[in-house]
Amino acid sequence: MKGSVLGGLGFTGIISMLGTMVGVPWGALLAVVLAGMLLTTVVALAQLAMPQDSADKTQLWDTVLKYRARRQAPAVPATQPPLPTAADS
Repeated sequence: MKGSVLGGLGFTGIISMLGTMVGVPWGALLAVVLAGMLLTTVVALAQLAMPQDSADKTQLWDTVLKYRARRQAPAVPATQPPLPTAADS
């Protein structure tokens, strides 16, 4: 069995062994495993950040939608005082 490129660390050694059994290059298998770990972490963090009570979720989405509506509304032009003319002097 061929050794791992990363020096046979425990995690990459297991990935290399599984890749050899399935016949997949270890780099592709490592990429899939890391993508899965990243996705799991993102979902867990999103669940931590999202409020758990229904009323809080409603308030959060209401605030987000109001903010987006405000950002997409056309800007009101600022009114400027009229420029002085020669007759004003």
